[in-house]
Amino acid sequence: MLAVVLACGPGDSNGPTLVPNLNGSWLVTADLSVSLDGQWMCTIDQTIFDLVQTSDTFTGTAQGGGANCVSTSADSSSESLDGGRIFNGVIDPVGNLEFNFRTIDNLHQGVISADRESITGMLSWTFVLPPSIAVFFIGTWSAQRI
Repeated sequence: MLAVVLACGPGDSNGPTLVPNLNGSWLVTADLSVSLDGQWMCTIDQTIFDLVQTSDTFTGTAQGGGANCVSTSADSSSESLDGGRIFNGVIDPVGNLEFNFRTIDNLHQGVISADRESITGMLSWTFVLPPSIAVFFIGTWSAQRI
């Protein structure tokens, strides 16, 4: 008797490698608490990312929400994120992902949870804040599937 064993997996050209499904709506929050100038802190609240995935790439748009920033000198700034575009999105079979939001300067990196219901990660953004100065931030973000 002859036994034949076939295997498909990552890197095997005999079959597809499945990646986690990101399609749908995600409620996003973020804390951009570290500005390089040390003068600003921003949060992102109540923003929904609607994602559309094809294979290991994805795009999307934001609904509602906004970024709210405050400085150590009590200056403040807020900006709507409604309609912002998600682009250059990629995800690997393990669930590591990254994408840009609104501009190439705003990068989100993260990992989707084992149950595929949440994402956590790091982000770097540039905001133009009073008095018209571009400020670079790093921080954390999370998303919950809704």
